[in-house]
Amino acid sequence: MKRLAQIITLILLGVIIGMMTSDPIAILRSGKMQQTDSQKSVDYEHHWAKKYIDTAITNGYVSGYPDGSFKPDEPITRAAFAVIMDKSLIISKNNEQNISLTSYMDYAEIPEWAAAGIEKALHNGLIKPYGDNSVRPANPLITEDILALIEKEKLPAEILKKASSDAITRGEACVLIPILKENLFIRQSPL
Repeated sequence: MKRLAQIITLILLGVIIGMMTSDPIAILRSGKMQQTDSQKSVDYEHHWAKKYIDTAITNGYVSGYPDGSFKPDEPITRAAFAVIMDKSLIISKNNEQNISLTSYMDYAEIPEWAAAGIEKALHNGLIKPYGDNSVRPANPLITEDILALIEKEKLPAEILKKASSDAITRGEACVLIPILKENLFIRQSPL
């Protein structure tokens, strides 16, 4: 009986607090968001690229997964990399040299969320199509792709020690953002 009285008291207290708040659901959401933030930092807290990941998240270039994780050691796809480049670099689509994604044999595989980024990345040479005229957006970005953009001397040791066919991870992509910004400065500058 005493337990039932405690439960009813807690329910009434929750209702009263809810009535005093303009948006009672916001309280629940804020608790959930705090949990997500702590999960996110646990996910890459001791990762070598932590400061780059933090900066990329803060600047809105990358985000984590719905479960709150970031998964820094997971390979990054060509589509996700193109979107990050679109968000982090000032890249534009030159109307004189229009690249239509429909001209690629696998254009139907390009996710809608990545289409604009892929189009700009292709136009600016940040990703290259394959010899069979495909983009393969779900393929992992590989070290060879990055070496086509950045001189070896500018790459961190963690990336340099990889084979050219090794996948670039989400954490490494965050490290590459400032390097690419510096390396591709001319592309960012208006004519």
